[in-house]
Amino acid sequence: MPTVDEALSSASGDAIFSTDSDVIIPATTPTLTVTLDSAVIAATSTYNWEFSQGGNIVMEKKTADLTIGEDYLQITLTQLETGALAAAGSVEMQIHGTMDDGTSWKTNIMSRTIGSALSTTELKPGG
Repeated sequence: MPTVDEALSSASGDAIFSTDSDVIIPATTPTLTVTLDSAVIAATSTYNWEFSQGGNIVMEKKTADLTIGEDYLQITLTQLETGALAAAGSVEMQIHGTMDDGTSWKTNIMSRTIGSALSTTELKPGG
């Protein structure tokens, strides 16, 4: 098992990003998962998952919003959140982590295409 320093030196290069699909469709609820070295996850206390379009941060998810596993971070976006993304473009994402000792790290920038939708209206169960 690598030390935290060894894991950090390769944290951004070793991050594995996956989604339900390569395209995020507005008004859907995709699950986004990033796999990281377990030593980095164990030593990190604060996370900020940033979403950017057109060079502007359009959404941020904090530690409390994430599901944190032994070697992964996961989030499921809401219909309203994906509906607010500019359609027929792309969204860039980056995770910034901070450890208790103040060490800070970031993943490489990850990207997904935003698909088109006829409507971005939220559909509620039974509705």
